[in-house]
Amino acid sequence: VQCRDILVCGNRVDDSNIALTLQNAERMYVIGNVFSGRDVLIGLWGGDPLRDSVFLNNTLVSPSRNVYCNNREVTGCVFKNNLFGGFDGFHLGEGNTFTHNLYTRRLLKSGEGEIVAEDLARVFADPAKGDYRLLPSGPAVDAGTNVDALLPKDKFPGHDFGVDFAGKPRVFGGKIDIGAYETEYQPGDRAK
Repeated sequence: VQCRDILVCGNRVDDSNIALTLQNAERMYVIGNVFSGRDVLIGLWGGDPLRDSVFLNNTLVSPSRNVYCNNREVTGCVFKNNLFGGFDGFHLGEGNTFTHNLYTRRLLKSGEGEIVAEDLARVFADPAKGDYRLLPSGPAVDAGTNVDALLPKDKFPGHDFGVDFAGKPRVFGGKIDIGAYETEYQPGDRAK
């Protein structure tokens, strides 16, 4: 509550009910996390506005919509390169940016570069066993967008934003993947 300029990066939380909650916060940087559970994984709670927060390259896996918004004043937030089930609760619309996310639930509309892939077995190495590394032939590989300008390098100079969740280079083959993991592949592995 009432946090400012916080980096939440590189965490894995399994079998969780709401792995992360944000309320009355500004400039939160939620980057490269892997959260899994049975229900909501990120809660955006009411009170004062939630502003100017950035959600990049997260992997959120549960049978429901993964981000629940109970705040009518979420503005200036950016959601890019995330792999998740989508949103529930209050509508997150005008004043927020959504591009190049992969949704595991059908949506009514989506932004630039966004994908729907409901079959997790086409996306992950072994989702039943919690292995959320990406399949080289899956839809999330090379489907992201450059987020370098959104990374808070000046606020967190000691953090290496150039690696993925597993510590591998964040970009392989010239393009960034959607989700927390970057996949290295051999020629021909990308054939669908």
